[in-house]
Amino acid sequence: MKKSLIIILLLLNSITAMSQSLDQQAGDFLRESNKLYVVITVLVTIFAALIIFLILQERRISRIEKQLKDKNS
Repeated sequence: MKKSLIIILLLLNSITAMSQSLDQQAGDFLRESNKLYVVITVLVTIFAALIIFLILQERRISRIEKQLKDKNS
């Protein structure tokens, strides 16, 4: 049991190390070609749009809930 657990942990560790080197190579490529800023800008824009959308939906839902509550009272 302990041996298999140790083997699994070592495999996961090696996979993590390998993926980190691939991530670093991808990051270096994007930085060299100046596309990293484009990727970051797109991600921030999408994230901001999602937050704004959720805030607006929450306001609409609150307004509808208030109307239903007033109607039932």
